[in-house]
Formats: sequence, C-alpha cells, structure tokens
Amino acid sequence: MITLQQAQERAEQWINADVPANERREVRVRPFDLGFVAWAEATQDAPSPVGGGSRLVIAHEEGRVTLWPGLPVEEVIRQYVLEYGDGEPGPEQPPGQTGRRVDLEATSFLLSPPRWLQDAADKQGVPDECRSSPGQQIPEQTQASPVVAEPDTSADVGSGGAPPAPPAPPASVLAPPISGSDDAADQSALVRPDTEAELPPSGSGAPDLPPPTGGPVGAPVGAPVGAPPLPAPPPPPTPPAPGGVPVGYGYPPPLQLQPQAPQGAPVVGPGYMAVLRYRASDGSEQQIIRRSAPGTPHPEWQILYELRGLGVPPQQVLELHTELESCSLPGGYCARMIRETWPQVRVSHTAPYGRDHASRQQGFQQLLAHQGELHQVADGPARPHPQRVPLPTPQQVQPAPPIPLEAIGHELAQAFGQQALFRYDQRAVARAGVPDVVAQSLVWAGLPRDFGPFFWGYVPQPGRPVPTLAEVAAERGVQAAPDASSYLVMGNDFGRQLCVQYGTAHIVAVPLEVAQGASPSPAQFVNSSLPEFARCLALLGRMWRLRFGLTPDQAGRWTVDFQAQLAVLDPVALSSPDNW
Repeated sequence: MITLQQAQERAEQWINADVPANERREVRVRPFDLGFVAWAEATQDAPSPVGGGSRLVIAHEEGRVTLWPGLPVEEVIRQYVLEYGDGEPGPEQPPGQTGRRVDLEATSFLLSPPRWLQDAADKQGVPDECRSSPGQQIPEQTQASPVVAEPDTSADVGSGGAPPAPPAPPASVLAPPISGSDDAADQSALVRPDTEAELPPSGSGAPDLPPPTGGPVGAPVGAPVGAPPLPAPPPPPTPPAPGGVPVGYGYPPPLQLQPQAPQGAPVVGPGYMAVLRYRASDGSEQQIIRRSAPGTPHPEWQILYELRGLGVPPQQVLELHTELESCSLPGGYCARMIRETWPQVRVSHTAPYGRDHASRQQGFQQLLAHQGELHQVADGPARPHPQRVPLPTPQQVQPAPPIPLEAIGHELAQAFGQQALFRYDQRAVARAGVPDVVAQSLVWAGLPRDFGPFFWGYVPQPGRPVPTLAEVAAERGVQAAPDASSYLVMGNDFGRQLCVQYGTAHIVAVPLEVAQGASPSPAQFVNSSLPEFARCLALLGRMWRLRFGLTPDQAGRWTVDFQAQLAVLDPVALSSPDNW
C-alpha cells in the first residue's frame, strides 16, 4: 500500500532528480480513490514545467507507475479510473434510446466522422448528433491525401508519417527473463525520457538527451544536452486553454469494437514491441514489456520512464530486444537514448529499420511478415495492416496565403502558451548575413522553447547574437563540418541542429558533429523558410495531443488530416519522403 508521503517522495524524485537546486520545480500530488496524481508546477526560476505538463499516476495498492499527457488532473483521474478501475457509471438513457457512440466523432481531426463510419453507425441505429445539433455548422474538409505513417514507430516527419508524442503508456508487465514472446498491441509515438542528464545550460558538451519528464522541456541551448530526451509525451507545454480533451475526440471506449474501414481507407501500422531485462535489487532478473500506440512514446522511452519510477540503476539494465530496430530519426532518436542511458545493455531486434525511406519500408515489411507468422503459428493477436494514402504533389496544393508575423506569433501562443515561447531582441539578430525574414520572424513571431520530442529552441544568453553551427560546435568542443559557418542555429531535435541555411533561407536539419575522417551528412530539408517552419510547429502543437488514444484507422485519418494541412502551409515540406 503506497502512502501519500511515499507518493510525494517518488514524485519529487521523478520531477527534480538530477536537477540543479535553482531549477527545481514545485511538486504537486493529488490523491484519489485508486492512487495519486503527481505533476510539476512552474516556479520563478524554472518557468517551464517538466515534460510539458506530463502527469505521473502512482497506484494505491501495488505502487505501479504510469505516465499520462498534460491533461487536466480531473481528466487524468477519469481516464485512469476507466482504464484500471471499475469505470464510471454512464448517464441514464431514456427508454428505447441507444447509447451514444463516442467513437463516431473520434475518428478524425475532421469534426464529423468519415462517411463509411457514419453509415456503419446508422445501420446500428445510432443517431448522428452532428447533423441534428443546430448552430454547429461544420465546414467540409478538402480531400487531401497525405501519406499515413508506417508503424507509428519513429515519428519520422520526413517519411510521410505524422510525427510521433503524448504519453499514456500502458502499465508495465513484470515477468521472468526475456522469453521472445510477442504480445501487446498498437502503434507508437514519442516521449522524452526524464533522463539522468538534464538539459544542461547552453554551451555544454555534445547535444544530449532532453530533460526528464516524459519529455524534456526548456533546454536553454538549442540542443537538449545531458540525458536522453524522453520524447516528451505531448500535448506541448502550456496548452492554449485549460479545458479537457476535445469533445468526442481521441478517447473511444477501450473495449468497443470499431467497424472495419473500407478498402483504401488510411490505417496506420501495427506498432512494435520492446522487451527489456534488468537485475532487480534482490538480485533476480525481471523484465518489462511495452508496445507502441498512437500518441504515446516509443516503447523504449516508455521503458525508460518505468525504470526510473522503479529506481533501477542504468548499470542494472541487461538486455533490450525490439521487434523493430531502434530508430535514429526525428521524434525519438531511440538508438541514441539507449546508447547514452544504458551503457551495458545488449541490444537486438527482429526487423532492421534504416534512416532512408527505402530501408525503412523494407524493414517494416519484414516486421509485418514476422507479426503475421506469430498470428498464424503462435496464436498471436492479428495486427492491423497499414494502408497508405499518396501525398499530393506541390502542384496539386493551393498554398495558404502568407500572414503577418504577429499573426504567426499568435498561432504559436495558442498552441504552446505565451510563456513557452522565446523571441530575440534586435541586437541578437543584427549580425551580418542574417536574412531579413529570419530576423523579423525571430523578433515578432518567435519559436517554442521546448516542444519535445520534436524541437528544442536555442535560447542564447542576453545580448548574444544568433549563433552559427560552427559557433555552437566550438562551444561544445566538437568538430563541425567545413561549411558549418553557413548555418544559423534555431534549435535542435535531439539528433540534429535545425538551422537557417545562408543563401536560401531554408530550414534544414544538420548534424552538429562530424566524425574524424568521415564525410559530412547532407542537410535534410525541413521547411521553405522560418515563418513556414513556425506555422508548421504551431499546427503540430495543436494537433499532436489529439492523436492520443486513437485506433489504427482513426490515427490514419489523423495523419491524413495533419499532412493535408501541413501541405497547405508549406507544399514543399512533404515533397520527398526523406525530408525531415
């Protein structure tokens, strides 16, 4: 039985472990029938909450720890009770009236459900409340057809899948040593680990893993430095309004069966499983099994959270096996997190997963074949088969008209909150060669400080100019590429620096360090300009939290909707599967 004092101690360790004394957050713990909800409150010295407002739930009886997105505490409690308790009693229904199907409006970012799903509901006698409610005119969505994510495995924005994030990882399973069995279900997204090494202050060594809390938050320097960035479980820090989850979106009843999507409807992949073996304090070997799911961190990040909650030292981690090779891609960079967090772990995988689009496709097909064999031979669960929709070409998209920089700043503030943004002063952007559009955008619109697991802004010391890639590399004592002086650093994604390229003003992702004797990696295209990049971040900030809890076909619709809107903001951003 966990007491309130024990819960407070565990919350303190989760939020403030390895954090300098002047950056410690205020810890809040709220008890409820099944346990305790813990979260961090901003203070004057540490204004941005850990993990973008993530919640830690500690079970009353056995002390099991689960991580939840930054929803209102009441909503976290309600969802926890639905998931692990007896559930809430539903409202009484008038005689002869069928209960409302919550998932009807939870299938897409469109406020009205897809036609095929509404038809399925009509056959079951479920009324369409969207049509019957006066005064709620819902505009039709243009049919854009972006690519649906592979196995929501790596939040690889460039591969056509929607970037992966909010953590609502399932409870971990403690069992004997690795058995090689495959069970669990669903897909993945990302979250940053509350790693031992916090985001160090600007100028520290090589880019490091983002700070603790389901997703490190608020790195002062462009790259989270220190410990692995637990892909921060969305939603992003300081959501625009403190309301609950959008009505009818993202939380279908856990056990409710969904009608099958018709042929050709977008469906995301089945996700993958990770199994980690570690040595417990009593000397026995235990294991944790996690599976990816839409809107949650990669399984590797989920396990990292769990190990920290259990107080397992990194040296006690023995072996990690994943169905899909740990990624080195935006939205997680799981391979780096594993390398820097568990130095002695033995790593293995069933299917490879490369950095380019072709090798990822090949590895994904191998994963599908593996899961199909488990279903046929070992009585494993049937996994959904992904259904991709081709992206529109830039010529097919009507770009959104440009808007004033102040309006872009307003979009960012709506997505992340005003306190989560940073803006440069005129002196910082007044250096030779800075394009005017970049200087004005940094002054008037700004960028988010911390939007894990996708972006950590470079916040320089007051009065310092916008740094070049060469200057950031020199600060960290690493060798940069010969052309590093031709990039202005805006921030990083935990694996690469996100920069403005001199000459083109494009936003590109560039490695900070070049290995001795190796040829530099080519810059990876992100956006056409800084204003487009800021607007795309704001779009992702608004939509990412809506991915949590979706079924594979619902997440497929989310991906289509997101990519359609992304293509309108910057048609070139999705022109190649190997873009960022």
